[in-house]
Amino acid sequence: MNYLAILVVSLIGYIIGALWYSPLLFAKAWVKLSKNKSPEMKASTYILGFLSILIFNFVLSIMISYTGASTFVEGMKMGALLWVGFIATTLFGGVIYEKMPMKLFWITSIQYLTPMLIASGILAIWN
Repeated sequence: MNYLAILVVSLIGYIIGALWYSPLLFAKAWVKLSKNKSPEMKASTYILGFLSILIFNFVLSIMISYTGASTFVEGMKMGALLWVGFIATTLFGGVIYEKMPMKLFWITSIQYLTPMLIASGILAIWN
């Protein structure tokens, strides 16, 4: 397991998430659709958010190792499969049971998919 790779992909994922929910991309739509006020961003919010991404990528690295993926494309395929099987299906529960708008589902789930594909590809070649 390459801890530097996990740290690098976690930083990449954090940056993607920050951009994703910024006014440049989906901040306004996310706030409106989720019926939340703009989230209060304290230092602990940033720290806990990064720790969450770090743990996610640590487990993703283990899964990539288990599969034997060793190329960027093989890693991305594994990441896509894990996203469909665990992330998208879990978030879709919000659409079914909580009446989450489909647009919010797509904003949220694609935000997970994007860094997950990049991280999976990098972890496959850097593990």
